[in-house]
Amino acid sequence: MQRFIMFCLILLYSQMAIADAVLHHLVEEVKCKTLFITHYPLVAIDMERRFPNDVQNLHMGYMMDTRIDGRRDVTFLYRLTDGFAKESFGVECARLAGISEDILAVATDRSEYCRLSVESRSRLTR
Repeated sequence: MQRFIMFCLILLYSQMAIADAVLHHLVEEVKCKTLFITHYPLVAIDMERRFPNDVQNLHMGYMMDTRIDGRRDVTFLYRLTDGFAKESFGVECARLAGISEDILAVATDRSEYCRLSVESRSRLTR
């Protein structure tokens, strides 16, 4: 599991750096209208702060219910809403695509493990 955590962290930081560099280039150099989708709120917040007249954080609105068993039911509203999404719904999207519940259970556990690992590392570096 330790290797899995390290893989998550390496992937996360590498992807965040790439997303930041690409978006910075599009805003600063190309100056084009862009729809840029990221799951990295730190990048999104920083870009909006650096380029307040050029970057706006929006997300697709949603409603979420959590069942007694912990499973989340998400309804996507197809309406742009101010701010960035506070959560990721990758597992829920996979469920909508018909992925088996056995696979989704493993994905949910690993996703939570990675999230907690990243949060704990983040607290250590503050």
